[in-house]
Amino acid sequence: MSTVAQRPPVIQALWGYAIIVLILFALLFLLRPILLPIILSLLLASLLEPQVNRLVRMGLTDSWATFALLSVTLALLVGSGFWAGPALMDQLLAMKSRFPQMLEGFNTSLTALNSWVMAHTGLEIDLVKALEGVLAEINVWLSDLVVDIASGLAQAVFGFILVPIITFFLLRDYRAARNGLLSLLPNRSFEKGCLIYFRVTRQLHKYMRGVLIQSGIIAAVASIGFGFIGLEMALLFGILSGLFNLIPYLGPLLSAIPPLLLILSSASPEPYLLLSVVSVVLIAQAVDNLLVVPSLIASTVDLHPLLVILGVIIAGSLFGFWGMLLAIPFMAVSKIILRDLYRVAEASLKGPAGVRVGA
Repeated sequence: MSTVAQRPPVIQALWGYAIIVLILFALLFLLRPILLPIILSLLLASLLEPQVNRLVRMGLTDSWATFALLSVTLALLVGSGFWAGPALMDQLLAMKSRFPQMLEGFNTSLTALNSWVMAHTGLEIDLVKALEGVLAEINVWLSDLVVDIASGLAQAVFGFILVPIITFFLLRDYRAARNGLLSLLPNRSFEKGCLIYFRVTRQLHKYMRGVLIQSGIIAAVASIGFGFIGLEMALLFGILSGLFNLIPYLGPLLSAIPPLLLILSSASPEPYLLLSVVSVVLIAQAVDNLLVVPSLIASTVDLHPLLVILGVIIAGSLFGFWGMLLAIPFMAVSKIILRDLYRVAEASLKGPAGVRVGA
């Protein structure tokens, strides 16, 4: 009968994984003052890397290819900011000021629904009391989200300077820095380290490129849809839909909450507008599941749906919104690392003929 303690490959894999995680958290702790610009730079570099490589194959140097592509990208971002920035800021401030009214309107609608249910079914239930804790959590969570977005916009000037600089050096010097770090590995661990590194980075690059394109498509579809039905703050709610879509399974539900709260905060909520918001969210998800996910996301993460849901919920309860966003790539990377460490450890116990040493 075998136990974990009697299986050295498992123990070796767990020890190696623990060391890698500790190093990662140490780096996150040291880099925490500039962590957000670094994350944004990594996402931008991951998105632009294929195009930079294409320009290099056409004859440009790494520096000129990176500079040219980054300049075009920044020009597009600046143009989009001048076009949508003022409207987005106005909508964000309006949403922040209307939060109390939105939640009060929702409570009023919930009380009316509770009265209707009791009158037509005879069930004596108090939906307001039953959902009191949930509503409090939603209030805190949405308030924190708006504050985070507002502070992020306030730091846009700092990020606009730092992110392009980091991205430029990531795209130009990434390979040299990578090779230098890998060369520090001991000879007996070099092959194992390279194997794990290339598997992890390949999957992370595919995942990051996929989710960035996915979020942009969902944000565009939702913004157009919300604007078409005449919803206030359509641009803000569309961008939030794209942001929430980064959270698997729970994202569509979260993206519907802010616009529904806004509608319910009015003196007489219009049922057709409530149904229209739900329809826009469903159409955006149909586009995502039928077109975007099969072509961009499906092959990048191989995780069971139940594991994904539990991971997102646990990470969200521990680390908030950022935990929900980073739960999936962390679990996918952990799976690769543990699997490869186990395989390497198991192979090291076998002789040239595949016979376990000491058997």
